[in-house]
Amino acid sequence: MSIRRLVPIAFLLAAFALPAAAQSIMKISTATLNEDQHEWMKRFKDRMDKRVGENKLKIELYPASQLGTIPRQIEGLQLGTVEAWVGPPGFMIGLDQRYQVLDAPGIFKSREHVNHTVWDPEFRKELLALGADKGIVGVSIFVASQTVFASRKPIAKLDDFKGLKIRVLATPIEREALSRIGASAVPMDLSETLPALQQGALDAVKSSITVFFTFKYYDIAKYVTNTREAIIPTITVVSKVWYDKLPADIRTAILEEAKATETSMLEFSNAFHAQKFKEWVEHGGEIIDLPPADQAEFMKRMSTVGDVAVKDKPAVKEFYEHMLAAAKRAG
Repeated sequence: MSIRRLVPIAFLLAAFALPAAAQSIMKISTATLNEDQHEWMKRFKDRMDKRVGENKLKIELYPASQLGTIPRQIEGLQLGTVEAWVGPPGFMIGLDQRYQVLDAPGIFKSREHVNHTVWDPEFRKELLALGADKGIVGVSIFVASQTVFASRKPIAKLDDFKGLKIRVLATPIEREALSRIGASAVPMDLSETLPALQQGALDAVKSSITVFFTFKYYDIAKYVTNTREAIIPTITVVSKVWYDKLPADIRTAILEEAKATETSMLEFSNAFHAQKFKEWVEHGGEIIDLPPADQAEFMKRMSTVGDVAVKDKPAVKEFYEHMLAAAKRAG
């Protein structure tokens, strides 16, 4: 056979081999481990593996800040070196101040109420579109956690908050909330909080019981005060530069399976959080409720935090009002 006959055959064989080389990688990163955010990642991967297959999209999970601190993970999204990130939207206020509105305390009655708020079709669409001009695409939003405070010393009454240095997300809403109870807000990456507690740089951390239990906070800060004033939302965002290059069928699969995964999380989260409160006590931790009068005063002070924090920011105020309207529609 001549060389001239071999060349077209070689090109033909290469063409048939192209699909095998077209696999995309989707690294999904989060700061936490073995809780709701990590569970969402695992469920999403399972659904996508069944629908698309690893030969087209290989999904790799990186919990526990394996790809760096939260700011580095978010930077990776914009650069396209991290394909997806799962976490509280408040960490993205550097990209858009409107991401903080779900941190507002005193708005939601339960996890069911807040999930139905963020799943309101109009509000969900607006929320997930926030980062489009900053290189990220929202694909999922749900809320599993209510906020609690883990502390080195018991916070058993409202006055016990005074003078404490408490880790929060870096949002004006959370800063305003702590100022109303006399505490100082200390924005800090989750990976740094345990050493800060150990060294006395922090007195307490505001987060969820699932985070505290998974990372064994009970060895350092065994007291958890259950204030029930706010929630911790979980958003999943993907890198726009990566997402836009995907075939249309894979983009559609990501959107549909991300939404299906979020709606599967509510039943899991209710049972999971109840179990973690029980296990916290079994490991020597204590759960504290404020006295009824103090709890009522606490909630009174929290009730207008969102209004005050956003009043001088027109775009944030408008988005906050859209959230309130969705919360009203949700009941």
